[in-house]
Amino acid sequence: MRAHRDWLRDETGLDPSAAVRALQRRLLSDRASPVPTPGTPTRRTAGLIGRDADLGAVAALVEAGAGGVVTLVGPGGVGKTSLARACGPAWWVDLAAVGDPAAVAPAVAAAAGLVVEGRLADALAAWARGAEGLLVVDNCEHLVDAVHDVLVGLSLEDCPALRVLTTSRERIGLPGERVYVVDPLTAPHAVRLFTARASAADPGFAALTDPGFAARVGALCEALDRLPLAIELAAARVGTLTVDDLSRRLDARLVLLDAGPRGRPARHQTLRAVVDWSWRLLGEQERIAFARLHVFAAGIDLDAAEAVIGYGPLPAGSVAHVVALLAERSLLTRPGSAGVGRYRMPASLRVYAAELLDPAADRELRLRHATHFAGLLEAADQGLSGPDEAAWVAVVEGALDDARQAWHWSRAHAPALAARIAGAVAFVGFWHLRADLLAWSTLTLPLRAARQAPGVLTGAAYAAWLDGDFTTAARIAREALDAGHAGAADLLGDIALIQGDLDGASTQYERAVAVLPAGGAAQAIAAANLALPLAYRQDPAALPVAEAGLAAARATGNPSATAFALFALAEAHGDGNPAAAVAALDESLRLATAVGGRFVMGVARTAMVALRGRHGPPEPALALFAGAIRHWRTTGGRPLLIIALRNLVVLFVRTGRDVPAAELAGALDVPSGVYGAEASRLAQALAAVRLRLPADTAEEAWQRGRLRTADEAAAEALRHLPA
Repeated sequence: MRAHRDWLRDETGLDPSAAVRALQRRLLSDRASPVPTPGTPTRRTAGLIGRDADLGAVAALVEAGAGGVVTLVGPGGVGKTSLARACGPAWWVDLAAVGDPAAVAPAVAAAAGLVVEGRLADALAAWARGAEGLLVVDNCEHLVDAVHDVLVGLSLEDCPALRVLTTSRERIGLPGERVYVVDPLTAPHAVRLFTARASAADPGFAALTDPGFAARVGALCEALDRLPLAIELAAARVGTLTVDDLSRRLDARLVLLDAGPRGRPARHQTLRAVVDWSWRLLGEQERIAFARLHVFAAGIDLDAAEAVIGYGPLPAGSVAHVVALLAERSLLTRPGSAGVGRYRMPASLRVYAAELLDPAADRELRLRHATHFAGLLEAADQGLSGPDEAAWVAVVEGALDDARQAWHWSRAHAPALAARIAGAVAFVGFWHLRADLLAWSTLTLPLRAARQAPGVLTGAAYAAWLDGDFTTAARIAREALDAGHAGAADLLGDIALIQGDLDGASTQYERAVAVLPAGGAAQAIAAANLALPLAYRQDPAALPVAEAGLAAARATGNPSATAFALFALAEAHGDGNPAAAVAALDESLRLATAVGGRFVMGVARTAMVALRGRHGPPEPALALFAGAIRHWRTTGGRPLLIIALRNLVVLFVRTGRDVPAAELAGALDVPSGVYGAEASRLAQALAAVRLRLPADTAEEAWQRGRLRTADEAAAEALRHLPA
């Protein structure tokens, strides 16, 4: 360089610039550092939304990373490059356009400004030993092996002042490599990014401040997996498409999001190009697995993956390895380090993968998917009646998104599978008050296959029962009984009981105890049910029957059966021993809550607040009643909401709220349909109202109530309860 400078001065009379002279001094001192040049990134955080915590964590890793490599790993479009650019001045190596592994080392040399006449590897190693600063190697995923070899050749352990940061969709595999997973944006930051970019595309966008609109923007960002690139591509469409138009057409996102800002690399110009880039890097088995995994609607555990996608050229024994590779390459979310791992394919990748199979292959795949989840739910249906109910509840909850998708598909293509799935979730549908799951039975019922699935008949009958349609519920339950479903007798007892037919309820419960499997949870529940008609007759025999039912339930170890039997015991104690009743209800609530049994939680809570309203300070009981009413309004169960409201009439009268009591009684048309001790309590309460209120005031309140539905009456009642 000195000879060149002398020649330049002698021949032209010009001296080198100050920057060139500074470069010479650095080279001669054997201490190179990044020199800002056109295209050299500098710290740029103003436009980087939602990455402050990531930037701090990465910066700390880089600063502590002498002699090692930090790799930013994440799916395409998550913002790895942007995060790396914000880490400060660097020698920047962009491998996106490099296809030849042999070109990686020259690309690093070019970024470092080296003119190499000898052996390239030696020159790079010598440069690295004296380099002081940050080397960024961006977009390594298609050249991982070559990047690995080049970085190993730098002998980074001998480079105390050099920091190396790489970005890739998978780790480089270097000794001591520290991997930082770049996750999608948080929900609030995703909305901020969309709003900022959409406002740039359409200045009027920022003026849309309606809370409902903000929620729709949030839902759109969630559907785009909160990936910054997808959000920016969608936001760029604002002005030509509305947010609502975009949201309704996300199944076509690969077509819609095809116009990225000019100046981006080609692979980031469209959402399809981002996924294409990853797809081209996969091996044959990885491509098969990627295409098949789109069938899963939610989390994917390895057992399900092996059962559903492990066939043909991808044997089940290879699935775990291939799925792990896809997660390593950021095409599936990672499962964590403990427990049963659950992977997830981002929605945009699912849309892409769904296009890869022909109709026949897709049908075979969906049939395997529906068959697997039908079998899993049937196993859960059995397990839910045993001592491990809580674990099986978690299995069902984890499977529901896939089960819902499988049920929808099966209704049209495999009705017998649809009936199996619907019947298998009927237990959870009723005991957990999941009207959406019971609706599967109702909608499957018209299919011929449903007649061979007694669980579907029971589920549809319970759906009608919870809706207050007792005629339909009884008709379907009798059909289930005729089809050989022993548990339908217990359901017929429930239908008779809620309508006040105590003799009919007793007959059906006795029948259920006789025909249900001995020693099982279903028989124990029927045995506990036997106590209820006796309790509502105020028959002293109720208590020993309830105690026997509780003993049978405890013997099964099943939490829901035991919780229900404790409720029946509390009803048997009733007003005769309110302290014992409350103790039983406390345990019932604890057990039911532990397994999410919202039916028992609801009836136990209603009985609890009614008892406390009759036998304790009334004002605290009013506050508890608000919780019971909200429970039934949010979970469904119209007949049970009405029972709770009838108990509230008595408490309103006890606390002097006579007008609300008369309105509520009018809405419920009490005392019609009420029997036993409850009928006596209501009659006394309404008599007190008539004594205390002028006749015209009482009648007007009654008539106002008559115009309200049960739900409207509940909403009005809540206005008179403590918040």
